[in-house]
Amino acid sequence: MRFNKNFFYIIKENGFQLLFVILAFVTMATVGYIFISKLMRERLYIGVNNLLYSAEAEVKSSFLEAELTLLNSDNIILKMMERGTTKEELLDFLVFTTNCMIDTNISNIEFRGIYGFIQGEFYDGIGKDLGESFYPQSRPWYQTAVRNPDRVGYTAPYKDWDTDENIVSAVKMLTNGDERLGILAVDVNINWLIEFVNSLKLTENGHGVLLSHDLKIMAHSEASYLGTQLYELGFEYGNLSYNLRVNHEVKAKVIKDPVMGPSIVFFKEMFNGWYVGVITPRSQFFRDLYVAAEILFGLGILLSSFLCMTLLRLSVAKRLSDEESKLKSSFLAQMSHEIRTPLNAIIGLSEIDLNKGNLNSDSRSSMEQIYNSGNSLLQIINDILDLSKIEAGSLEIISNEYNTALLINDTINLNKVRIGTNSISLKLDICDRFPARLCGDEIHLKQILNNLLSNAIKYTREGFVSLEAKYVHIDDKTCNVVFIVSDSGIGIRKEDMDRLFSQYTKFDVEQNKHIEGTGLGLPITKKLVEMMHGTILVESTYGKGSIFTVTLPQEIIDTEIIEPDIVEKLKNLEYSSHVKKAVIDCAWMPYGKVLVVDDLQVNLIVAAGLLEPYGLTVEKVDSGAKAIELVKSGEGYDIIFIDHMMPEMDGIETMKIIRTWETKNDLPQTPIIALTANAMVGNKDLFISKGFNGFMAKPIDTRELDEVLNLWIKDKQDSDTLESAELNKANQMLKNDKIENQKAINNVDKQVIEAFLSDASKSLSTLADSLKQGNIKLFRTTVHGLKTVLAIIGEEDTSKKAFALEQAAEQRKQEFIKSHIEEFINDVNSIIECLTSKEAVEEENEDEILEDIATLSLNYKNLIKACAEYDDTQIYEIINLLKQSRWKKKTMSNIDMLYKMISLHSDFDGAIDTLIKLQKDIIPNNDD
Repeated sequence: MRFNKNFFYIIKENGFQLLFVILAFVTMATVGYIFISKLMRERLYIGVNNLLYSAEAEVKSSFLEAELTLLNSDNIILKMMERGTTKEELLDFLVFTTNCMIDTNISNIEFRGIYGFIQGEFYDGIGKDLGESFYPQSRPWYQTAVRNPDRVGYTAPYKDWDTDENIVSAVKMLTNGDERLGILAVDVNINWLIEFVNSLKLTENGHGVLLSHDLKIMAHSEASYLGTQLYELGFEYGNLSYNLRVNHEVKAKVIKDPVMGPSIVFFKEMFNGWYVGVITPRSQFFRDLYVAAEILFGLGILLSSFLCMTLLRLSVAKRLSDEESKLKSSFLAQMSHEIRTPLNAIIGLSEIDLNKGNLNSDSRSSMEQIYNSGNSLLQIINDILDLSKIEAGSLEIISNEYNTALLINDTINLNKVRIGTNSISLKLDICDRFPARLCGDEIHLKQILNNLLSNAIKYTREGFVSLEAKYVHIDDKTCNVVFIVSDSGIGIRKEDMDRLFSQYTKFDVEQNKHIEGTGLGLPITKKLVEMMHGTILVESTYGKGSIFTVTLPQEIIDTEIIEPDIVEKLKNLEYSSHVKKAVIDCAWMPYGKVLVVDDLQVNLIVAAGLLEPYGLTVEKVDSGAKAIELVKSGEGYDIIFIDHMMPEMDGIETMKIIRTWETKNDLPQTPIIALTANAMVGNKDLFISKGFNGFMAKPIDTRELDEVLNLWIKDKQDSDTLESAELNKANQMLKNDKIENQKAINNVDKQVIEAFLSDASKSLSTLADSLKQGNIKLFRTTVHGLKTVLAIIGEEDTSKKAFALEQAAEQRKQEFIKSHIEEFINDVNSIIECLTSKEAVEEENEDEILEDIATLSLNYKNLIKACAEYDDTQIYEIINLLKQSRWKKKTMSNIDMLYKMISLHSDFDGAIDTLIKLQKDIIPNNDD
């Protein structure tokens, strides 16, 4: 993972999640440790108990022979005494028994022999000379028998009188009823027992311990401890002694051993009152537990670290994704603004020319191609932006009440234009009792229908395209509207049906290469239908046509239906004609006064041209400050159009100042409409929330403009004013001079050049001043305006340099600006000089131009060959080469015409026919 400057911020941002992961694994490891510890302790305790029980069993089995000998000898001696056996016979029996025990020893015990103290006399079955000082009542075996008269007892280890060996005596009181006759004892050498107890180990350094009934140490790894009391080993052993005396056992008691340090001890009382125990170092006793804990906590640390790193990676990835998404949105917004600004000029100026109606056929055809191409590009931009909004989840479905008849009528009228010169009949069928008013997202419903109809028109060369509207009642509040779009077009192959709604997908590319489009229309339509909780189905037969069925739930407003006569009028809108661009019937509003605010002269020219057919008084200013000055001077306006993005003072700031001034002076609010080329932020709710009365996206849609003007100006007038305006319009139309109109139309491009020449020098001066003043905002907005105009007049390279400077200003890259501004200013000055001198060149007498007919003919011939091979690269190279030479206006016009035939229409066959005709014109006898 890359550790950048944001890494610690990311850790802080994800602190809670990281803490949760760490705590979760600590808790898991702790619980696991406790659980494993419990299991291991239980297993250890079981192991210890098994070991102690085994030791007890081993000792018991080893002493069993001694007990049996005592019991048998007890019975025999009692019987012998009943028969009156002599002392010698009793002694002989004990000697005999001793010899048998020694001869037949099959256990671990080394028997020393049996002897007794019977009726006051000592019977030595072992055969040792004890001497006169021997006093039986002082011996341990005698005292043990007295303390345990009813059972076999065992003495603590003691030194043998004769051999000084460590021995233990098993003793039994010899009784006849309640009468005590004497004592029998068997001596056992316990050296084997010491070795056995020392072998009782839980761990490598542990050892066993054997205690007598009075807690003397009988067996221990330290020989010096033998015979000492347990409590003598230290204070903690004293506590251990107390526990043994009270509880007779000890389980897992932690003590500090003098030799091994911290230790764990276990003790258990045996059958004969002795205690057997094991002692092991604590570290070794819990060694496996410690290892398990280390492994568990190690794995926990590794896993938690891995998860934390994964979480941070995901967080970094999400952050990068969010940043990329923001950059994408910012890029789309910027590109929307950059593309829509020149499109506003292209579509607006061409629409102005088309509406004036005084173009010759060739000029009209060219202007319609410009207009249609601009709208096609606008549709592509809108598709991409719509898809981006849908993917970002920023596209909202907003339900409002709408008029169904108007929706259907607007949809049909829009698609009349799209049919153009194609031999297609547009059919409409509406079911009876279709609701007049419904509630839903009218805008996106129109978009769905327009996408389907435009798609049908694009892929239908001849025949029909139809729209059928149906209505299905569900309940009192809800209904389903069903729209069926059918066509007799080329249809869709079965194998392509599954990919029909995939993004950027086009089918039969070779066959349909003449059809424009991004392949986004149907995917957007499907997503919109799904967002509106509807369904879309498609049926198609390849070569015969397609049927798209859209079903959408809508809210019922009331029971009112579309009137039958309106339904009939809508149904009769059936076309099999060559429909041209529909011209809006603009209401004449000489009583209206409009202020247009935009920092670009081109946009002001377009706006004025679009407003001209209304007869309005139009004032234009290029800054918010000037607009505020005019408003405060008392100039009353019926409506103000303000560009959203302007230098120094943007549209929102300008609007707020005007609103504040109106409120302060108790004046009614002037309708203010925002103009924006940024479709990503251009939504009605945003601008209305800021205080605007509405917004219009660039390029300006003439239908929207017409609606705005009618709403805020015409509909506010009384009937007398409207009637007077209509008479005024009739008189004005008679006064218009067609020749002057033609000149105005021809001068549209000239006006753009003049606007550039008028503003360019001033803009360059502003750039220099803004750099001196350190006003980076003014610098950015000024170079932004120059960039757009340079692109419009075809200076793409210089426009790109302006864009680079604008980006540098936005990112505060002062060094880049300083190193590139001089070159940019020189380029703009060169363009100004070139455009200024071009006017003089255009006045040059054509008769002075000598055309190289041979070269022209050769290039025409090469163009014919390139067109026949569909080699557009070669075609553009030849045409660009021709444009570099000086030709008469007619020849240049022909070259431009050929360029448009290829670039706009891909009409290679038509270009070949035109080239053959042109060759015959320049060389009449040329038959090639």
